[in-house]
Amino acid sequence: LTAPRPWLLHRAARGLPAGRTVEMASTSAPALATKEMCFECFDVLLAHIAGPPGAVPPPPRYADHTCPFFVTWETSNGSILRGCIGTLTPRRLIGGLREYALLAGTRDGRFEPVTSVQEVERLAVKISLLHSYEKLPVTHNDDDDDDDEGTRLERRVYDWDLDTHGLTVEFFSPSEKGRLIGSATYLPGVARAQGWTKEQTLASLATKAGVDVGRFGMRALLRSARATRYRSSVARATHDEYLEARQLADENS
Repeated sequence: LTAPRPWLLHRAARGLPAGRTVEMASTSAPALATKEMCFECFDVLLAHIAGPPGAVPPPPRYADHTCPFFVTWETSNGSILRGCIGTLTPRRLIGGLREYALLAGTRDGRFEPVTSVQEVERLAVKISLLHSYEKLPVTHNDDDDDDDEGTRLERRVYDWDLDTHGLTVEFFSPSEKGRLIGSATYLPGVARAQGWTKEQTLASLATKAGVDVGRFGMRALLRSARATRYRSSVARATHDEYLEARQLADENS
């Protein structure tokens, strides 16, 4: 099998769509991630690496939605992460997925960029569309005798499921009320894949957010933290799946 050259289909177009921030919230019905979204990400990365200057992929073949999302590149067996970038601000998928597919593959500062077709052939891409955001309740009266500290923390930062939810935590200074000192998120499934408990996940989020845990203490940080849980619709495709789908589409066109 040989890789298709999607950029040949649209030589007249110039540049990758930048995508744009939209003020509207995501629709009430969660968007569903699809394999076709994954295939478009391969189109984009291959056009960037192997296409002529100004090459762009074919038009999207999926319905547009507005939602937060992440694009993840990893090896086909899932053992090595090669890039993961997304947005927690709702964005249009058409245009936005193209932009973030390229950013995740070439601009994630934690990794060397993907620069060869040979490496792309060994990769898989995963699309995570985020939805069902729920802010965990904040107990304003921490001196309430009806609830002990453990119960308040359970409602504030522990009321989420390791297998179901992603988690965003905003950390506020325990000594300066209302001052945000960092925030971080993990997508659904990350904690379980790492083998973390909820406590370990929260500690890792604090570190990821750049918070000085040693200075404040984890317990004090959690007492002032605000957490939001969410879910995701996920689709994943390997390069082999992409190749088969694009060749089948060419044969049927």
